[in-house]
Amino acid sequence: MLTETSRLGGAEVMIRNLSLDLRARGHEVGLVAPSNGGDWLHLQMAKDGFPVWQFALRGAINPDITGTIRRAIAEFKPDIMHSHLWVMAAYGGYVAWLAKIPHVITMHGDATETQYLRRRVALRLAFARAKVVVVVSETMQQDLAKVLGISKSRMLVVDNGSSLPQGDRDATREALGLGTLQFTALCVGSQGPRKNHWTVLKAMALLPRETDWSLLVAGPHGESTQLLADEAARLGVEGRFKNLGPRHDVADLLAASDLFVMPSLWEGMPVALVEAMGAGKPIVVSRVGGMPVMIRHGVDGIIVDDPLDEGQLSTQIGALILDPERRVKLGESARAKARAQYSVTAMTDTYLELYQGRERAYA
Repeated sequence: MLTETSRLGGAEVMIRNLSLDLRARGHEVGLVAPSNGGDWLHLQMAKDGFPVWQFALRGAINPDITGTIRRAIAEFKPDIMHSHLWVMAAYGGYVAWLAKIPHVITMHGDATETQYLRRRVALRLAFARAKVVVVVSETMQQDLAKVLGISKSRMLVVDNGSSLPQGDRDATREALGLGTLQFTALCVGSQGPRKNHWTVLKAMALLPRETDWSLLVAGPHGESTQLLADEAARLGVEGRFKNLGPRHDVADLLAASDLFVMPSLWEGMPVALVEAMGAGKPIVVSRVGGMPVMIRHGVDGIIVDDPLDEGQLSTQIGALILDPERRVKLGESARAKARAQYSVTAMTDTYLELYQGRERAYA
């Protein structure tokens, strides 16, 4: 496995999930990852007992990456290389081509991966050399085909999978100081503009004054961290808002919450959403990326059309607060879909087929 980031995020959780399941089936897995830009994945994988090779991520041209990949190949002797995100698609693809090792690429990211011409050129070349190119949603498939000028058939859509762990509601709520009857909404994701956490905060503040609510935000600190604090103060809801920062107990946080909210401005296929579905939470998401495919409006959750419209979001949340039976039905449907379609087992099955060439990824 090769990745350009070790921070705690959806792509990194997916890499670890896939690696653990591959090993459980008798396959050996190693990781090439940066030593800077986050340390969750490489530390966790090393703790899990996987061999890890590290490089320093810096600059547009970085020979340390190719050198590290070559060293990993010499020591690990892989049968296949699987790169995640655009940097490793390019560097990993180049080294795999030289070493004549089949190369699989999975694209998880957002529009920044193709915002510069040099990135688009590098990706087109990497895609042309790859054994298989995977994207995590049909929307990403369409967007990449358009911006790179390639056929959609050159990319295969594979769903991310989660182990769908269950958490401890009572102990977690007690530890967080949440009231027994206090309605608690949860947002999970890095604290940057794309995740749009501040709109959830504004939407919650619009709920009727008598509503007893709290909002939890869990994820690495970022550009929006101070904005969230300032907005909570401006709205006078500092006592209802808890910024938990990066957490490793998302299953417990989901168990402690009554609603999962993700009104992102852009998404591929968020692993956090899969985990919320697996936990049986009622869900509200925005109509962006792969989320409208994952969530059927009114069946597995609620979809809002404009992620920046706090009024619409507040109305939907308020309606769910008043209708606990509907919350249960939405959560049960989401859980059933996650178990049937978004398990780690299903994801690993598909990737093994691609690694071993038993399935045509494209014409």
